[in-house]
Amino acid sequence: MVLHLYMFCCSCVDDSGTWGHGGMFDALARLSSQIPKAYERASEFGDLRLGDLHLLEITGEDEENKDGNDNLWVALAVVQTYNPRRKVPRSSISIPELEQCLSKASFSAAQKSASIHMPRIGHQNGSDRSEWYSVERLIRKYAALYGIKIYVYYFRRSS
Repeated sequence: MVLHLYMFCCSCVDDSGTWGHGGMFDALARLSSQIPKAYERASEFGDLRLGDLHLLEITGEDEENKDGNDNLWVALAVVQTYNPRRKVPRSSISIPELEQCLSKASFSAAQKSASIHMPRIGHQNGSDRSEWYSVERLIRKYAALYGIKIYVYYFRRSS
């Protein structure tokens, strides 16, 4: 009997179509060069709308990543808008759209008996803890609703 363990790696993106640098962006690009390409392609086809969830299967087809990632999926949640004319071009995370994306990711993960792994969302510099608590409630809600495990990873930047 072969046991397949599936894992979904979930990250937030904006609707700009421009792949970022640093943090999760670099980690995902190292995982597979197809992730940034798929995100940019989605933008070219006008398919980056708030509330969209883009599921990408990591198949190990990348030469540099042939290490058995056959059961890994990446979920890109479009939960921010981008407008270069604003002083702060990227909007805050939209909680209603994040909820849509978490619902879609949780449903898909439950279909594959997968767990979801994600960075802590909505807690930038400690100034607005209420946003993180809203996100945390959503995570608990969808983990319970679909009977899946959702793991949140914390990363503290050095000062």
